[in-house]
Amino acid sequence: CNHMSQRTHTIIGFWKASSMNAIISYSDTFNIPWITPSLPLPDQPTKHVINLHPKFETFLLDFLFKLGWKEFTLVYDQKEVHLPVKAAIAFCLERGLRIQVRNLAGVDNILPTLKEIACKKEYKVLFDVSLQRSMQTLEKIKIMGMLSMDYHYIFSDLSLIDQDLRQFAYGASNLTFLGLVDKSFELYDSVLQGNVNKIMSIQLKKKICSILQSESALIYDAFTAMASGMRQVIAEGLVFETEIQDEINRVERVTCHQMSILPLNTGSEISKAIKEVKFQGLTGNVEFDQQGQRINYSVRIYALDRLGLNSIGTWTDSSEEGDGILELNDVDLVDQSDWILESYRNETLIVTTIVEEPYVIRKPNWQELEGNDRFEGFCVDLLKEITKIAQIQYRIKPVDDGQYGSKNDKDGTWNGMIGEVKYQKAHMAVAPLTITSAREAVVDFTKPFMTLGISIMIKKPEKQNYNIFSFLDPLSTEIWICIVFAYVGVSVVLYLVSRFSPYEWHRRSLTKVTNNDEIDAATDFGIFNSLWFSLGAFVQQGCDISPKSFSGRIVGGVWWLFTLIVISSYTANLAAFLTVDKMVTPIAGAEDLAKQTLIQYGTLRSGSTVNFFKQSPLPTYEKMWATMKSQEPSVFVSSNKEGIARVRASDGKYAFLMESTLNDYTEQRRPCNTMKVGPNIDSKGYGIALPKGSPLYDTVNLAILTLREQGKLQKLKNYWWYDKSECGANGGSGATKTPALTLGNVAGVFYVLIGGMGLAICTALLEFWYHAHKIRNFKRKQKAKGAVTCGSLPVTSIRPPLSTVLAKQSWYE
Repeated sequence: CNHMSQRTHTIIGFWKASSMNAIISYSDTFNIPWITPSLPLPDQPTKHVINLHPKFETFLLDFLFKLGWKEFTLVYDQKEVHLPVKAAIAFCLERGLRIQVRNLAGVDNILPTLKEIACKKEYKVLFDVSLQRSMQTLEKIKIMGMLSMDYHYIFSDLSLIDQDLRQFAYGASNLTFLGLVDKSFELYDSVLQGNVNKIMSIQLKKKICSILQSESALIYDAFTAMASGMRQVIAEGLVFETEIQDEINRVERVTCHQMSILPLNTGSEISKAIKEVKFQGLTGNVEFDQQGQRINYSVRIYALDRLGLNSIGTWTDSSEEGDGILELNDVDLVDQSDWILESYRNETLIVTTIVEEPYVIRKPNWQELEGNDRFEGFCVDLLKEITKIAQIQYRIKPVDDGQYGSKNDKDGTWNGMIGEVKYQKAHMAVAPLTITSAREAVVDFTKPFMTLGISIMIKKPEKQNYNIFSFLDPLSTEIWICIVFAYVGVSVVLYLVSRFSPYEWHRRSLTKVTNNDEIDAATDFGIFNSLWFSLGAFVQQGCDISPKSFSGRIVGGVWWLFTLIVISSYTANLAAFLTVDKMVTPIAGAEDLAKQTLIQYGTLRSGSTVNFFKQSPLPTYEKMWATMKSQEPSVFVSSNKEGIARVRASDGKYAFLMESTLNDYTEQRRPCNTMKVGPNIDSKGYGIALPKGSPLYDTVNLAILTLREQGKLQKLKNYWWYDKSECGANGGSGATKTPALTLGNVAGVFYVLIGGMGLAICTALLEFWYHAHKIRNFKRKQKAKGAVTCGSLPVTSIRPPLSTVLAKQSWYE
């Protein structure tokens, strides 16, 4: 009112939503042009209000549509800033888009809203909120780890690009900002250097030149539009300088409190002239329609990377309904990793890792070396292969606290390598880092470069003592007993069959014929010959006699078939039993561990393994976790080295639950006294961790897939695990082939042979003694007989020679 009472011809000023309607009413009533760079914009047409700030409703809807967004979330503050909700919903219904609207009215903490967005996987979000709310949102998004390639955020507030946004530059984090200032225009440099019109005050000049924010640029263009319009009306003679002076002099006749202010006579001409101006200002092309709204303006689109804001394109209003021209600088707003990756080409990346065999090992003379040459191992070679594809430079830095990475339940912070990557102390982590859901929520993992699972390590049990009768092991005791009974039974059956079958009988002598042929008949298969035939067939050596009857041959054929199967099975098993060292392990898997109490078992204090047992719902693993927690002293260790040393020193009374890859590697290290038992408890993988939204992600991930397809990952593992083994393939002292049989394996066979030879000699001596004894008795009988019957006749004259007697004497007689 004071300005109007002074007959001001044009006012450049700001308004708020609460004062907008009053200002518009005064301006229209008293014909005084009001030029404003502020928001919100009036809903109804006005006569004298001129808006320097464009109406973003058309731009935002057209921009989202041309981005190809099929669905998005609109988050707005207590009052719509740029995009009215009704207009957004109507636009989406017309184009077939899906929109989710979230209002922050009365909400002090935006964190619950962001959590809901994350849970419902609303990856494309437009924040139409104030500057203060935008900064608060960015802070919460950063804390929640939602600055990733999965999400795309657009912030409509123009003042955001004037803030320090480097703290949110997580690489390709898909943050899009908007601006009006054309920094490529010559006027921008001129204003920035202070070469502005002399009519401006020194204070305004300093403010514009030192800050040059979007708001300042709009003020500058507002003054330019006012000056251009005033010059135009004076130049065209529509308003004379004397009339302006007369209007100013009227301040002496009226005051604000008299409420008798008359409308400005020249207001309409001045408003019309300002609306008709057209020039290139700091905010681009400045042009208005008849309602005082900006037309044919350009909106500059910015993306945030680790070096700051980069202009990636413009959207130009074409003055057609709902249409505009979108021009991008060869950059895809959804995938910006390629052009952002160029900023890493000349920078040395920090790669955090952990010293753990065989992944990263300090060389013996590492203190004399510098840089990456101090280390060797699987991960070191993996990095070399990746850099051949990605063309990046790196520096290996062991993690400060020596931890893999776990979350602190009290304050929610992360330690270890995960913490260093999350808080951007390192560009990536290349180590035996297990991919878990909790870690994936705060960092990005590549595809696994190695698959593994939780396994059980125990001390290798002592080998069984050699059994001199180990050649009997291929068949159980029950089978041997059955074979003995079968052998005796078949011999008896063969003896009986031969007795009953007439075709097995033959004459005892072919030369001596007697009247009693039945007495002279005999069969070859007595009980001893039957046993000999069965034994010869069993050891597959045959015999000098064979059955002649059909029934006897049936018995022999069935016995031969039986012995063929038994001897073949025995031979097959004998090879395995004599060449494989058998060790009896006290446990065979996790179930055995859970059932017993003699052997203690534990894991690392922190990491994915202990988290698995904490969170597992399976009864076996729940029982194991309860047992581990209750053990005194504690069964948990601070490092894998400590756990391995405890296994080796426990004499089989402690089992260590660890990742299978390290378990396999330790089994190949001296003193070769550990082993892995049972199958893996779970299945997971090792991956390379990068910050959320890192532009390196796609390149490193593609390199991992390429190395896997080329077989280089398996080649590296074979080299560090087995080619450099200290224990050999079977845990020996370096032998890689099947070990030769020792005397202990086959000593029983020699004992049987020696025993058999001794038994044969003893039997021969017994036979000799028995036969000699029989001959002596025969001689006595003959002498006694000759003395009784022949009187004085010589004995030699009445008895046959000894040789004849022996020849006619048979053993069974």
